[in-house]
Amino acid sequence: MPEGAPRVQPIRPELRQRGGPAAEPTRRVGAENRASGCQTRLAMREILPPRAPSARYFPVEPRAVQLKAGLMRLGMDFGNGVRDGQFFQIDDQWPRYLRQRLAAPAHRHLVLVRNAEDDALHRTVQDWMRSTLAAEHGSHRAGLPPPTAVTPLEPDQSPPARLRTLLSLGEPSSPGTTKAGELSAAAIVDAYAAIAAQIQEDFAILCLEDSRDTTLALFVSFPSDWRPERLLGADFSELHAPVPGFPSNAAAAASIVTSMVERGPYTRFVWSVHPDDELDHHPEEGRRIKWENASALWLRVERQVLVPFAAQHASLFLIRTYLYRHDSLTAEQRAILRLAIERTEGEVRSYKGFSPQALAFLSD
Repeated sequence: MPEGAPRVQPIRPELRQRGGPAAEPTRRVGAENRASGCQTRLAMREILPPRAPSARYFPVEPRAVQLKAGLMRLGMDFGNGVRDGQFFQIDDQWPRYLRQRLAAPAHRHLVLVRNAEDDALHRTVQDWMRSTLAAEHGSHRAGLPPPTAVTPLEPDQSPPARLRTLLSLGEPSSPGTTKAGELSAAAIVDAYAAIAAQIQEDFAILCLEDSRDTTLALFVSFPSDWRPERLLGADFSELHAPVPGFPSNAAAAASIVTSMVERGPYTRFVWSVHPDDELDHHPEEGRRIKWENASALWLRVERQVLVPFAAQHASLFLIRTYLYRHDSLTAEQRAILRLAIERTEGEVRSYKGFSPQALAFLSD
């Protein structure tokens, strides 16, 4: 385990389970400004196989929070059985995630296509996501209707309505033709939307070329106090600019990016505490309550999975958000969480937004 990696614990042990062409002009395409095309349009069904409760993770240590990479090999046992080795975790909260993804503004779902290589990368990643989802959750996908009906999307749909239509996709059909360069990017973002409708993870794609890394896709419906719509095309350091001391320097950033692209898959965890259980914590657009009005404390944990695509010099970054109410934690875990909040100081404490009012929910 790398230095600084947290020892992640299961919250409730009783819940354990075993078990090309010439380069095209750069195109920035979001769900709100795509060209019209024929896609598979399917209605999502609520009739799905029974799903297990959410996995439980407790990546908190009884010391001041240290903002480090903390990369661990995917599959490390945290007490959740086979789910600890899964890329995608689908559980009984999936309908809630889908509803809130539908409600997220369309401008948070973006792809960048600068040339034929980017186009090929997106398609490779999408193929991997579909095949992995099918391998891990065939029974979940079996509850979805087969991709047979093909209906053209209306180009004059408002962004929310258009995104709602796209998020009801199963698999996109073969694209038709339209103005050069536009349909490819539109088909790419539509295909990501189809995948996003079936999973609970947000995701991003980072591409490395000539020592420069670039964010080529952002599909983030549940941000934790950051603005995904501003970061398409950003590099790793720009993505993490608000994080105090992380990465510590350019060499450290380059090392992390290289690990993401060439090695792995890895998993890491990030946590925070909040007075609400809202999935969407966008700084301006998210919904939340103030600590003075809180009736509970919620431990917010992000399980981040880094998937390497070495042949394409890229990495897929999966982000799954979990929310645990304070009274679902054991007394020992509440004590550890309290110590971590109390011992964290300075700019890290400010960045984490730790409030003294949170401590009231952690006293026995």
